[in-house]
Amino acid sequence: MNKIENHIYSDIKKTTWIIQKYLDKPLLFHGRKFDIRMWILINSLNEVFLYKKGYMRTSSEPYNENSKDLYVHITNNCLQQYSTNYSVYEEGNTIPLDNLQEYLNEKFPNYSINVEKHIIARMKDIIIDTYLSIPNTYKFREKSFELLGYDFLIDDDFRVWFLEVNYQLN
Repeated sequence: MNKIENHIYSDIKKTTWIIQKYLDKPLLFHGRKFDIRMWILINSLNEVFLYKKGYMRTSSEPYNENSKDLYVHITNNCLQQYSTNYSVYEEGNTIPLDNLQEYLNEKFPNYSINVEKHIIARMKDIIIDTYLSIPNTYKFREKSFELLGYDFLIDDDFRVWFLEVNYQLN
């Protein structure tokens, strides 16, 4: 911990830091790490819409928790696109979220995990919680909207973890 604190308090004094525990037991898709991107649209009337066609972003390398290779651990396309194995398993390292249900049915039939009921429902709760946590800071021009990309991980106990939200300029 001292190493982390020393780095944080060293040269960079006016930087905001977010520290998050690394999820070391993620649910894997054919032996590789993945995250789920869900798109949210918020309009000037403060209505929130979930685009139901989320997708999985996969790593280019098989998962090994001890590996120092970023292509094993970080599933963002901005990094994965530089891997020599990019698009080897899936085009653009992305898969429709519907494929997760098929995978879970095949790999874990005894658990009866329903993506819509057990995973997406939890994501919706998290999205609502994050949106409600900033009610006074979100101001819109009339007839405008914001597009937000929410990223989630699922652990090997099928729990949903919120990673981050990305803001898209419109």
